[in-house]
Amino acid sequence: MSKPSVFEKKRDEDDMINDVSGVLDQFNLPPAFIEYVRKNKKIIQLLLAVTVILVVFISLYGSYREKRIDQAAQALSLAAAQNDDKKIPELEQVIRDYSSTTSAVWAEVEIAHAKMKKGQYPEAAAIYRQIGEKAGKKNPLYALAMLGAAQADEAAGNLAEAVSGYEKIKVIPGYQLLGFAGLARIYEVKGEQGKAFDAYKMYLGELTEYPDSHPEKIFVEEKIARLKPAGK
Repeated sequence: MSKPSVFEKKRDEDDMINDVSGVLDQFNLPPAFIEYVRKNKKIIQLLLAVTVILVVFISLYGSYREKRIDQAAQALSLAAAQNDDKKIPELEQVIRDYSSTTSAVWAEVEIAHAKMKKGQYPEAAAIYRQIGEKAGKKNPLYALAMLGAAQADEAAGNLAEAVSGYEKIKVIPGYQLLGFAGLARIYEVKGEQGKAFDAYKMYLGELTEYPDSHPEKIFVEEKIARLKPAGK
């Protein structure tokens, strides 16, 4: 069978263009629009091709992303279930393999928890602070991370750092009690009775909805009575 001649190819292309033009005419589109399509046919075809490629790419990437998130979650679950000797290395591997996922963030949290359990308080505090700083103040994880850092600093005896941490905690809705309790506790340990008294007073102010018989409220009131300066 002989190959189509150049003239036959040209004729076929002209027929296709005429077919497209006929279809546009049947839609009763504005003549100016039809003329625009005819003049820019190749550009429009290119744009359509790019659009199709982009849609396919987004779809494939979405599937890849979902699969990666599932794999990361499984890896985190397995790592967190390891015994104390293997847990931290396995969690660090999750961070390396799935650095852009939420599971990697929670792997960092688990590492900080493990450091706390081992009594490695300064290291735990540093990890908690790093998590909080990366999360940002608008992220719910920020408060949890900064609370962990303050508690780790307090356990390590780094009281100045702990006070700074609890100062940040006390202004976060839902965490005020923990912030004032931490400050009052540290000031009392440091022998700064006046500051401890003020912190317990603010602590009590957050307990207004608690009944008078509540153990926590009774505890705080006893602390205030004991620390109350003369003349107050």
